Amino acid sequence: MFFTLQALLGLFTAQVALGHTTFTNFFLNGIPQGDGTCVRMSHNPGSATDPVYDVTSSQMACGLDGQDGVAFACPVKVSDLVTVEFRHSPALETQDAIDDSHKGPCSVYLKKSDDPTKDQGAGNGWFKIFEDGYDEASMTWCTERLNTNGRRLSIKLPSDLEDGYYLLRTELIALHNADQTPPAPQFYIGCSQLFVTGGSGTASPPAVSIPGYISSVSEPGTSFNIYAHPMALPYPFSGPPVYNSTSSSSSTGNPLTSRDTPTQTIGSIPNPCILKMANWCATEVPSYTDRNGCWRAQNNCEQQAQTCNAAKGGLPSTICDIWQTKCTTISNDCTDGTVPGPPNAGADLNPPEAAVSVPPAGALSAGGVASPGGGGSSGGLGSQQRPPVSSATSGSGIQDLGGGAYNGNNRVNFVEQTPSGSAGGTDAQAPSSSNPLLTTTTVIDWVIETELVTVTDHVWLMERGVKARATGMARRDV
Repeated sequence: MFFTLQALLGLFTAQVALGHTTFTNFFLNGIPQGDGTCVRMSHNPGSATDPVYDVTSSQMACGLDGQDGVAFACPVKVSDLVTVEFRHSPALETQDAIDDSHKGPCSVYLKKSDDPTKDQGAGNGWFKIFEDGYDEASMTWCTERLNTNGRRLSIKLPSDLEDGYYLLRTELIALHNADQTPPAPQFYIGCSQLFVTGGSGTASPPAVSIPGYISSVSEPGTSFNIYAHPMALPYPFSGPPVYNSTSSSSSTGNPLTSRDTPTQTIGSIPNPCILKMANWCATEVPSYTDRNGCWRAQNNCEQQAQTCNAAKGGLPSTICDIWQTKCTTISNDCTDGTVPGPPNAGADLNPPEAAVSVPPAGALSAGGVASPGGGGSSGGLGSQQRPPVSSATSGSGIQDLGGGAYNGNNRVNFVEQTPSGSAGGTDAQAPSSSNPLLTTTTVIDWVIETELVTVTDHVWLMERGVKARATGMARRDV
């Protein structure tokens, strides 16, 4: 029985664009705050999940297009449980946070700001409040455990923060190419805008500049070899130590100065906001008593629909679809002469936001959370199972020798025959009693055209210019 590497390559084509991730939304005490609300995201949905590579770039502060503030700053109490969510794609085409091949640590930073809607992020004042790396007990990285925790991690803000405005910065470092020369870690960075109250105001954390907190990708934390056996544990985190309200208050950067901001005056979400999409709020259309007024109202509605879609970016279209339904109803009323209007004037059109399961504050559990839900727009996931090889490749002739499933590393177990002295090829023969050339199973880790092909035993890969032999590695990245 023969099967081809070309068929195997096809299995992962759909995953190529889904290896990356982006910070899309957050929760307070398990309550969704709305997709993209108070979160800075890339203006281009096609690059929203792209990483940052240059550690000297201003994009290291808040990611792609992260220098541009958004209209809203969400109010948060220091007693709140703050949960952040990551997605493979803003529109949730997949339920993972990030591909399991993108292994590495997670960190969360804060920066005090006079005006988060205008603060470009880059510069001094950043301090770390959370980090989670490699868990030796479960042998998993924080990025892997995100997938078993509904794409989410939770933090508690330091109780001694000063009231006021902050940028909250999330950072995932994917280390799958960090062992290259030079190292090529991928930084997935995002920022949200907060108005924090309830702290004692005594915080004086060690602050760092971003960019600047990492001087070179050759530092231990960004050149860490996740393929070494054994790995050089414990993992050496990049950046400053984690600050919390119980740590010492010696400052190596700019300490926070005393400011009095008792009420929020910048970035408040309008009340009422009859429909909210990310950082946009709909306003009720003008009332009308005749057809001419009705068509003016309908035009106003359509203009707001365009603004909603612009604010949505790559996020799910659910909210904008609700508004478009309102516009269609008004248009039909105008055609039929159904006046006055608008119908249900001033009604709250926002879908109800029920609490969802979120992980507790601190390092993520390898066991995950039950029924995590989906941020108000889709369901979540627990432990992720890949589709069986046999069903995913029906008719391809691939023999499933790996227990019927992919594991978190996109690993396929299969048998490859390479006769002595042969350069191999794209066909491989399954073992049999008449085939003494191979008696062991070859394991190949596949992340085709994205990350890594690791080959053990006597195997050659000659496909799309990728070539690896014995225990060598071949890489392609997008």
